[in-house]
Amino acid sequence: MKKDIDQIKNLMAKERQISTQFSKSSQKILFNFLNSSGVSDKPLDCEHQSTYDKLSDGILIAQFCAKYFPAFFKKHYIKTQIRERQDRIDNFNLCLQACAEIGIVNPDISIDLLLEGEFQHIGMLLWEIVRVILSKDVKSQTKYLKQVFGQEEIYQSWDLDTILLYWVNEIVAQRGVSRSASNFSEDFKDSYFYILLMDIFFETGTDNLLMVDPMEKAKEVVINSELLERQSVIIEEGILKGIYWQNVTLVASIFLSAAIYSCK
Repeated sequence: MKKDIDQIKNLMAKERQISTQFSKSSQKILFNFLNSSGVSDKPLDCEHQSTYDKLSDGILIAQFCAKYFPAFFKKHYIKTQIRERQDRIDNFNLCLQACAEIGIVNPDISIDLLLEGEFQHIGMLLWEIVRVILSKDVKSQTKYLKQVFGQEEIYQSWDLDTILLYWVNEIVAQRGVSRSASNFSEDFKDSYFYILLMDIFFETGTDNLLMVDPMEKAKEVVINSELLERQSVIIEEGILKGIYWQNVTLVASIFLSAAIYSCK
């Protein structure tokens, strides 16, 4: 088991070094988290540049971050009155520092581009926060994790990616499937694991595995993802292009729904 986990961790480390794509259309996934947090009076629309301009002072993103890092933000305060450029820099630095306490933050995130409201970098920062949210939510499912892994909280020292990949392999192995997943950028492109997982937990069937067109398979996965507790967690492009952060979000969402399902 240790050898398998070490192998997954090494592959994940390489995968996270790959530049991640954050198109405006795909950011509706991240904005679902942001909007549901209640930090904005009105829902924020990821399709318009004016939204990113609004986020460029760091206030709303820092307030979003504070909801999931309460201990950190008790020691630091958000600058809600922006008087100079440094106030905006300080707000973004708070977010990056808070995320860094949990894990490694994407070194490609540019403060200067955040200040310009550059949508790719806003997306990269939102993903760092969402990844922490997902990690906390997944690790809080202690009863289900112990049920799956059967070991005394060994998973608490694992990062989110490792837990999710090991979980996928355990679940499909129980169904007699020998194929295994080792990364989020390649192994989920054909929708194979998604179709199996959705059938195991939601009885959606496996006829879609017979489809020849990868796009049609991906469309069915997206449609079936509406059954999850968190909806709109991936788009077809994320599956077909193996976009890392979208696949992590979808697998985590399936995991969390499975944990709820197992407790009923």
